[in-house]
Amino acid sequence: VETKLNQLHYLYLDRNKLTKIESGSLAKFPLLVLTLSKNQIADLEKDSLPTSLNILDLSNNLIESVSCFTL
Repeated sequence: VETKLNQLHYLYLDRNKLTKIESGSLAKFPLLVLTLSKNQIADLEKDSLPTSLNILDLSNNLIESVSCFTL
């Protein structure tokens, strides 16, 4: 299973009522596209996103600002 997750490039988590992305929870995946729109995310923790991202959609969440240390 871990081998397959190492090939995960697209992850769509829209409309899941997510409130938080834990630090490191997605950073280990080689994601190119991550969509998290229409959730209830208010803040992103440092190192919560993969550095491999080309597209990130955080629209329609509760985020007011994003720290440069988050990205």
